[in-house]
Amino acid sequence: MNAPRLYADLAPLWPLLSPREDYAAEAAEIRGILELHLGPATAQRPWRVMELGAGAGQSLSLLGEYIDALAVDVSAEMMQLCRRMHPCLRTRVGDMRDVRVDDRFDAVLAYDAIDYLVDGAGVTATCATAAHHLVSGGLFLAAPTYVQETFVEGDVVEDAHADAKREVAYVAHVARPDTGAETYELQMTILVREAGTLRVEFDRHRCGLFPTAQWERGLSDAGFEPL
Repeated sequence: MNAPRLYADLAPLWPLLSPREDYAAEAAEIRGILELHLGPATAQRPWRVMELGAGAGQSLSLLGEYIDALAVDVSAEMMQLCRRMHPCLRTRVGDMRDVRVDDRFDAVLAYDAIDYLVDGAGVTATCATAAHHLVSGGLFLAAPTYVQETFVEGDVVEDAHADAKREVAYVAHVARPDTGAETYELQMTILVREAGTLRVEFDRHRCGLFPTAQWERGLSDAGFEPL
């Protein structure tokens, strides 16, 4: 399957498809976890955070003033967008399964981007990437959208936003090929109205769907202990 268009030719739609304010609750949750385990971020002791699959960097940009953050994503288009929207963030184009940088971090984040890991080897490799980049006692926060135990067949999400130039709306639907499959497909229909013209775009995303035990094995193999 080709790479999702949302991270390639449709990337310019991202600020309206997934605006910064939509990440406020997620960022607040992450901040709470980091404060609990790392203590407050200060000018003298900023949090050092890497996000794997950071996309446009929306979550990272909301973590607070005192943060030294690196956004990593396999999509060059998304990293370009991240630099334009959030110039305070450092960026690196790289695959979460094998990217390596010289820095070490207090925390590594991998939220819904890990949905694109479609086999157990990818899970194991990504956990190893996180472990490689963490200081002793650092945190790895991973949050797949679904595990097999929580998957909702036919789940639908829709949203719409507009700015002075265009309106964007989408409907996303998920389904797996058969019961027990370790992948599912997310299909998106995107409507864009601009300069009085409506166009419709379609996008497909192949995502992994593993039992919780698979994630636990990957984390354990990388040396992590659950909190």
